[in-house]
Amino acid sequence: MSYNSSIHNKDAIESLLSNTFMNDSITVTTEKENTSIKAKQNEQYIMVAPGTKNNEVADAIGMKNFKVKNSENKEVSANSNAATGYTFTNTTYNTSYIMIVLGDVNGDGEVKASDYMKIKNYIMNTTTLTNIQKLAADVNDDKEIKASDYMKIKNFIMGTTAITLSGEVTTQKDTIRYSDIILKAAEESGISPYSIAIKIIQEVGRQGSGSVSGKYPGYEGYYNFFNWAATDGSNAIEKGLIYAKSQGWNNQYIAIIEGAKKLADGYTSVGQNTAYFYKFDVIDDAKTGLFWHQYMTNVQDPSSQAKTLYNTYAKNDILDLSLNFVIPVYREMPNKCLLPSGIDANADTSYYVNGTGVRLRSTTKIDPNNIIVTLSKDEIVTVIVQDAGTSDGYKWSKIKRANGTEGYIAQEFLTKCNT
Repeated sequence: MSYNSSIHNKDAIESLLSNTFMNDSITVTTEKENTSIKAKQNEQYIMVAPGTKNNEVADAIGMKNFKVKNSENKEVSANSNAATGYTFTNTTYNTSYIMIVLGDVNGDGEVKASDYMKIKNYIMNTTTLTNIQKLAADVNDDKEIKASDYMKIKNFIMGTTAITLSGEVTTQKDTIRYSDIILKAAEESGISPYSIAIKIIQEVGRQGSGSVSGKYPGYEGYYNFFNWAATDGSNAIEKGLIYAKSQGWNNQYIAIIEGAKKLADGYTSVGQNTAYFYKFDVIDDAKTGLFWHQYMTNVQDPSSQAKTLYNTYAKNDILDLSLNFVIPVYREMPNKCLLPSGIDANADTSYYVNGTGVRLRSTTKIDPNNIIVTLSKDEIVTVIVQDAGTSDGYKWSKIKRANGTEGYIAQEFLTKCNT
């Protein structure tokens, strides 16, 4: 399920999304501040007495980089030498001020992922913040540090909202195709965009569901493309949208990208990096352990996703490229695993179908008009006539299925059960 920019492309995503509700462009409303300021600035300052050393202030507030301005918001000059470090000097004013950049908790001059992770860890009581860092972290300016603060920073990083304390904020409508959103989600999560698209289709259907309509009663404007928290049972969509609302997934762009990143954080990062491992938790990770950490309950989901992925690769000429397969190999497995059947597998006449897409035919020749049914791999059948004829380069046998249907099959697709 890993993202590979040399293989994955927008055209293939578009082919996957054809005939689905995502074969379209959407309009996402975002907030933009009407200034060109890169880092949105808080109007709170801390006074520093003249002569204070730069490294002393840095140690005091836990920030290694910051700008210095005076009370009239003008840059303050600074002298430095190896012995004393930086010293703020100001002949005009008695005090200088350190400017706090809203959202820049780490004090490195940028608002980025490490900032909201620091807030998140603070909320979870796994780290501490200085008073100055708390001022920078309080994006909502409500005198508390909570989840809504780091969510606003995350959205700011994605360019879907602005961080402001003052100044006029305008809304902007951006039109974007679902394929572009999914490719962006792949870049940010490290998950294949094809796998992202397939998983969305598996979860909400080709025509979508109430989880992604944005119109579900009581949760208008919220989206959950991956059905996070929509556990089996009654009110699954509502449960998923309650979660979406708690995460601030109030447009399709945010819901897809953040949902994909959650997949990466919860599954691929702990080694469950294939559709098979998403369902069957046989990865003994210290965080999740064994046998319980499954994404879906449907046991057919991995094979269904694999078929769609194969068709996408085939349609876009990707099958001939170098592909990496992650295949679990189990100890002490039997040589074959036969499908349940009413036929005695120990009988001398019992065989199993050893191929995929093998056809049962009404005559001993290859003809599109003589196909009775496509047999399942590992299906057990009874051979009635071993050598029933030769044609089209095959030797044929006449067989009987457990349901009584009789027909002909090429012998090379039959393996004796008790060998």
